[in-house]
Order: sequence, then structure tokens, then C-alpha cells
Amino acid sequence: GREAGRGFRLYLQSIAGGEPAPITSEGILLSTISVSPDGSVAAANWKDGRPWLFPIAGGEPRPLPGGLPGEFAGAWTGDGNAVYLYRMGMEAPLRLVNVRDGKAETIRTMRPSDPTGVMWVGPVVMAADGRSYAYDYFRVLSGLYVVSGLR
Repeated sequence: GREAGRGFRLYLQSIAGGEPAPITSEGILLSTISVSPDGSVAAANWKDGRPWLFPIAGGEPRPLPGGLPGEFAGAWTGDGNAVYLYRMGMEAPLRLVNVRDGKAETIRTMRPSDPTGVMWVGPVVMAADGRSYAYDYFRVLSGLYVVSGLR
């Protein structure tokens, strides 16, 4: 969220109510945000375009090891050791990145079976077990008509 006249940041809000408490400084990019299974860390994109890890209880954020500019966090693995990252485009390559050492592997590339008119694929959301996923895509189609005999 953001306050009037300010930049976007992450907030912590109690279900019971009360005022939301900011947990990051300004500079979060509007993108997917994924919270670790134990609720201690949020993966989100920072103003440099890279995915970062933000401690929810406070502390210094750090770049997600192995995360690349333009990648977004789709979900954490169930054990909290890795994050699924995707890049939006004509296709959405999906990588699994270890949050401790940055080791990464490409899992799959998301693309619709009919790519006609597809402008971009994403966001991508993965299940914690890595067996199920969902993604969206934006398609632009148009019609071309030939008219003859007009005066």
C-alpha cells in the first residue's frame, strides 16, 4: 500500500484491526508479493527491479540470491528453502531459486497453447509442492475487413 503522496511499501495488518504497520521503506514495485511459509520473510520487488527478501519482524532487507532484474516471486516452496521466480513476456520462464545460496534451475516455461496475439504471460503462481500452477496472459486480437464497392 501507500500513503497519499508517498511511495509503495509493505505493511503488516492485524486481522483484529488497528493501524497497519509499515515493514519496508518506500520503493516496493507493484508486483507479486510472496510470504514465506513460516511468515518471517516476504519476497517482493524493490525499486531496482530485482526480487528482495524483507524480514517481516524488522531488520535489513537483502537481495534474493540468484534473483534477476525483472523477475517476480510466484511462491515459496513448502519448506521455505526456495522461491519460484518468473519473468513476464511472450513466454514466462519459471525458475526455482534457493534463498540461501542462489542456486537456480529452470523448471518450465509458461506459454499458452495458442500464442496468437499474446502480448505477455504472467503473473505465475505456484503451489508450495511445485506440482500445480496457474498463470494468466494478455492477448490482443483484432479483425481486418475488406470492403469493396463503396462510393
